[in-house]
Amino acid sequence: ISSAPTETCYNVEIGLIFDKYPDETRWEIVKGRRPSFQNNNAELVKESPFYDPKPPGNYRGASEKHIVCLPEGRYTFTI
Repeated sequence: ISSAPTETCYNVEIGLIFDKYPDETRWEIVKGRRPSFQNNNAELVKESPFYDPKPPGNYRGASEKHIVCLPEGRYTFTI
């Protein structure tokens, strides 16, 4: 029995430290060389959640880490 090869992916770590306005922070990773605000057809790979400054989220002054596994290719990270 043989299984299909799995695609290799590379872990990319995104670390953030928030100020008093975490709700103004947004990031995205898209395939290719243009962020989605420049290309309506951009393929969104991963995007940030909403960073709520009020409880229960309470990201104000906090830090956050995301690990995204990306297959080999070209991507654009926009924050």
